[in-house]
This record gives sequence, structure tokens and C-alpha cells, in this order.
Amino acid sequence: MIKILTTTIHNKISGGNIFNVKLYEFLKNNSLTVDFEIIENLNEYNFKEKTAYIIDGILIENNIKTERLKNHNISFLIHLWSSLNVTI
Repeated sequence: MIKILTTTIHNKISGGNIFNVKLYEFLKNNSLTVDFEIIENLNEYNFKEKTAYIIDGILIENNIKTERLKNHNISFLIHLWSSLNVTI
């Protein structure tokens, strides 16, 4: 099982929202069990064994308790706002 963790910000259309949907479709089309879960606070989330997590970068904050993440299969998905893209 793969869970994509995100926030309610994805009720709005955005590049990150579109990317997450495409990621979900890609994983589903490759016969993987995948699901979205909307959460409020990463520090209070109850991570489960035998589940891989893709955590939307929007959930990153200054006070993440990283110690509790070390025994789980976790990846962070970072989207850069278009205003942060640098043109050379």
C-alpha cells in the first residue's frame, strides 16, 4: 500500500494538485495499491507498518518530529511554486 499524504489545499486547482493526481494515476496504472489521505498535521499522523508514504511538501514545517519517521518508508514530494523557478 502507498499513501499520498496531502492537505486540503488540494481542493483548489494547482500545479501540485495536478501532479499528485498524475502520480496517483501512474501508480494505479502500474498495479500498485495507492490512496490519498488529507491530513492536518504530520506530527500527529499515525504511520502504519507495511505502508509506503509519499508526503506532499506542503506538509513540511519547521518543527517536524523526524525521529518518529525513521522506521517508516517515507518520501517527500516537493513542488516549487512557479514564482521560485529561476530563468537563466
